[in-house]
Amino acid sequence: MSVRVNLLPAESRQRARAARQRSYLVGGVVLVVAALGGVHLWTLGTVEQARSDRDAAQADVQAVQREIGQMAEFAQLERDHAAAETALSTALAGEISLAGILQDVAHAVPGGIALTSLEVTRIGEPLPGMVVIPSAARMTASGEALHGAAPGVELFLWQLGQLGAVTDPYVSNLASIQDEPEAVSFTVEADLNDRVYTQRYVTGLPKDLR
Repeated sequence: MSVRVNLLPAESRQRARAARQRSYLVGGVVLVVAALGGVHLWTLGTVEQARSDRDAAQADVQAVQREIGQMAEFAQLERDHAAAETALSTALAGEISLAGILQDVAHAVPGGIALTSLEVTRIGEPLPGMVVIPSAARMTASGEALHGAAPGVELFLWQLGQLGAVTDPYVSNLASIQDEPEAVSFTVEADLNDRVYTQRYVTGLPKDLR
């Protein structure tokens, strides 16, 4: 039979127990400090990454802003171009083709008729959205008929009336020519409709002029 005898006094056992508790406490504190240090380092890394991402995003924003500024210059050029086309179309909307009128009248002049003057006076201007203008201009033609009013002047009136741009032609003056028994002088007036407009650049500049 054996008997265990504790030779350490009670005070020694208490000191040993207190020492172990202190070591446990210190170890716990070290672990907590180490954990906090790890969290701090991780937080610093996260903050640094966030700053890097922010700087990269700001650089992208600045690059986009520069591109927008460059595009704004092109947009202004496009607006100026469109305004110039609109101004040109508006300015030429009432342009009358005198060459076309002369050509048409020349085809309407029968043999035995000689024109001495031809005057075209603008009356109206085309308005936006207007399709037909009854009287865009007024034409006055003066001349001489070598064989009298009939059939020369009458035939001239009839052939003028066949022209698409001429409406309501009539004789406003008719007189005999001295020393020419059969010859007469005459003046014919007529309205010119919107067909006398050149219609140039109504839909804008052609592609080859842009």
